[in-house]
Amino acid sequence: MPDGTPELVLLCEDPDAPGGAFLHWLATGIDPRSSGAAEGEAPPGGQAWPYGFGRLGWGGPMPPPGHGVHRYFFRLWAVPESLPFHGKPTVDAAHRAVKGRELASGMLVGTCERLPLLRTPAEPPTDGGDPDHCAVTDPSVFDRG
Repeated sequence: MPDGTPELVLLCEDPDAPGGAFLHWLATGIDPRSSGAAEGEAPPGGQAWPYGFGRLGWGGPMPPPGHGVHRYFFRLWAVPESLPFHGKPTVDAAHRAVKGRELASGMLVGTCERLPLLRTPAEPPTDGGDPDHCAVTDPSVFDRG
């Protein structure tokens, strides 16, 4: 991270959602000295914005059953100033706000697939397993802007 970076922006998006790119997480104003966030909370110094279903914070992966593998792009940008978000930002608004302002960036890509239900929702799985398959597929991509 470049010296003197005042804040970070975190975005998680699913470009494979049926209605187009879906916002799963947007946090701005993150303290660059922070090392993480407690479950259910915004990162230190950060402001959580509404995700695609209108709630604040992180909206975890939940592709429609049988829709195939969805990719989840976690992007972290170092920016020189606060970005002008208002209301309910979209994935496109986040990309436009950061474009040309990023000092450095990193990206992690995970995948998740929910298999079609082969049973009624009230029936428990017979193998005791979870029918969803989620994984990190690209654990370390880093670019300096």
